[in-house]
Order: sequence, then structure tokens, then C-alpha cells
Amino acid sequence: TDGNNYIYLAQLVEHGKLLYRDIYLDNFPLMIYISVIYKWLTFGSMQLFNMTSTIEKAAISALIYYITYEKWKKHRTAFLVAVTYFLSYTVISSSFQMGFYTSNLFILIAYFLAQKKRLFWAGMFAAFAVLTKAYGLFPVLGLLVSICAVNGFKSYKFIVAGIVTGVLVMLPTLLWGFPQFIEQTFGFGLIRGAAESKLDFYLAFAEYDFLIFILCIWNFTLWKKNLFVAAGTAFLCVFFLFYRDIYYIYFSYFPLFAAL
Repeated sequence: TDGNNYIYLAQLVEHGKLLYRDIYLDNFPLMIYISVIYKWLTFGSMQLFNMTSTIEKAAISALIYYITYEKWKKHRTAFLVAVTYFLSYTVISSSFQMGFYTSNLFILIAYFLAQKKRLFWAGMFAAFAVLTKAYGLFPVLGLLVSICAVNGFKSYKFIVAGIVTGVLVMLPTLLWGFPQFIEQTFGFGLIRGAAESKLDFYLAFAEYDFLIFILCIWNFTLWKKNLFVAAGTAFLCVFFLFYRDIYYIYFSYFPLFAAL
């Protein structure tokens, strides 16, 4: 699993190895750096390390509760929405630290900050989401569209913060492993074929998370009420339509948009 790889790669980074130059990685680097911190906090225990994913899910649920309560001012509604997210099949079926819920948490924080007009900080966390998992780019594009539509020229704060954060996080790679980064992340990541049938994953998602599936379809009616949710769902669907090598865990972004 990714969790096993992450804790191993974190150990290599601790010993001075550089991502991409010394270590093969076909994604952006932030999750490995976060894994170093998680490894320290969990004393190198694989079981505790993987539990960080559950903590992230709980944090996402708590923030969903808060956002929903601020919107509707009803505790029961907020609790129901948060529980629906936390108990969705896509969320509870994954017990390993794979970085997806780290990315989800960053996206939700970015959305929350954007709602509060903290665009610079929102841009920083949006960059964290993409740098944790490249697939986070598609929800972030939805957030960018909604921020530009609402804030106009002031959206530059979000964009500048995202670019600056990206450069700072990627700086070791840009200095010492850029050719290898391009080859490993884009050379392999974008051309690899499908390991399993995409249709099987689509059908499994519709069957096991039927409520989330229906809510995501409903999201396409929200272009005027919640542009982030509608655009983010649309960008994710484009990704799933054209990217060849997908897995069920990639659907982890959909419950978040269903809850919002």
C-alpha cells in the first residue's frame, strides 16, 4: 500500500536521500515530507502511521459540520451531513495512509478560507492539496473558478500564494532533481496504462456509494448556488473520463463534494 511506501520513503529522506534524484516517485513530493512528520509523531509505528488517515477523515468531518452549521444554523443538519461523509463507503473502506485524505483536508481548508475571504491562505492550502496528490489539481481548479467568479481581480492573491507555495515546496526538486521529476511524474504517470477496468470502478462506486453518487449528479444543478461544488465535480469527472489508470481510492474526492 501507499502507507508502507510513504513511511519507507520518509525514512530514506531522513537519511539524506533526495526525492526523484535518489528515490523514484511518480507524484508530487509534499506527502513524503508530511510522512516524515507523521513518522516522528507515531514513533515509526506502521499501525499508528496509518491511523493518521482516520484522524484526517475525522478532521474533515468536523470541518464539514462547522461549514454546514454556519450555512444552515441547524445542528442536526450539520451532524447528518458530517456523518454521511464519514460513513460513506468510499471513506470507510480505506484504512491506510495514502495521502488522498490529506489532500482532501487541504482542499476543504482552502475552501473554508476562501469563504472567509482569506484568499492568500486559501491559495497556500490549495497548493498543498495539489502537491500532496496531483489528482487534487481538479478540485482546486473548481475552487479557482469559483474564487475568480466571486472575487474578480482580487483572486490574484489566491493564484500568487499558490505559485509561491508551489515553488517553495518544490525548491529541492527544482535545484537537484528536476529532470528526474519530469521523467518520473509526467513521463511515467501520464502514459501508464490501466491496471484494471475503469468501468468496474465506476459501477462499484455507483453501487457501494449510491447516495454519494446521486448527490454528485445533483451537484451539476448547483452552478448558481455553489460554483465550487459544481465546477469541482465537473473537473473530477473530466479526469475520470480521460485518465486511464484509476483506482477506487481516487473517488475519495467525491464524498467531499457531495457533503458540501
